[in-house]
Amino acid sequence: MKSFLLIIVTTLFLTACGDLKKTTETEPTIDISDAVAIVNGAYISKESLENLTQEIHQRSPGATFVQKDLIEELIQRKLLVGESKKYNLTDDPEVAKKIRALTNTILAQSALHHFLKTHEISDEELKAEYDKQVVGGGGEEYKARHILVKTEDEAKEIISSLDQGSDFVTLAKEKSTGPSAVNGGDLGWFSPQQMVPPFTAAVVALENGQHSKTAVKTDFGWHIVLREDSRAKQPPAFEAIKKQLLPTLQRQKVQEYLAGLRDSAEVDLLVSEPVEDGATSDEPLKVRAIDETPAKAKPETESAAPAESTEKELTE
Repeated sequence: MKSFLLIIVTTLFLTACGDLKKTTETEPTIDISDAVAIVNGAYISKESLENLTQEIHQRSPGATFVQKDLIEELIQRKLLVGESKKYNLTDDPEVAKKIRALTNTILAQSALHHFLKTHEISDEELKAEYDKQVVGGGGEEYKARHILVKTEDEAKEIISSLDQGSDFVTLAKEKSTGPSAVNGGDLGWFSPQQMVPPFTAAVVALENGQHSKTAVKTDFGWHIVLREDSRAKQPPAFEAIKKQLLPTLQRQKVQEYLAGLRDSAEVDLLVSEPVEDGATSDEPLKVRAIDETPAKAKPETESAAPAESTEKELTE
């Protein structure tokens, strides 16, 4: 902790700049009951300690520091601000420029916070977004079993046995190499997105109670699928998910707010956009999108399990 000042050195200058700005104004009066330390006659407030604690938590989630070390950090900052006063650093043009930039950033953030505070998202708006995103998404869920084997020939033999009346659950326990074998190949309920595409396609193509007549090939091996049931997808309750919808609506409102400010402002761009290699200055800037490569299926022992009892080896 003696080197704690160095740990957050990247944030120290910005914080110091904020304190330097305050030196040009009248500092607030702090009662001794609201202080955690006195440095050369100047109080360090409890509020400063709370702000530093939040700063650390935001920049290093999960990090913990004892209170006395945080107070020592504030003391060091106070001493450095005192040094800045001694050398009149607020008169330095470069320092003043950084203070102005930081001030503008804080004011811009404050304007957004004020907008969100005065334009709170109502339950009616959240419910409408819930109906649109969650309920309106619709879709089906499926309940299935499978038998996973290493070769197509093994799969064909099992399918032939099933066609002759063998019990799927029994064969799954005896033949399947997947971890669901102990449960008779039971995968529980799952949505199509939770499974690798070939497996999903096979399940969707079947009728309830029907097993696949041809083996399904995936990176995990060969599957024989039994679709047991299907149902309309069950969305989570509104109260359980509405907090997750809040950031989406807030972003939408902020975007509309900023678009309105932009439309009502007089803006003249004085710089041209960069030009890519091979393009002329008259051509618009082209943005190259990052390819979204489908995730390759992992070995069954490494894959992450989907919701409920769905098998590990079938997730993407």
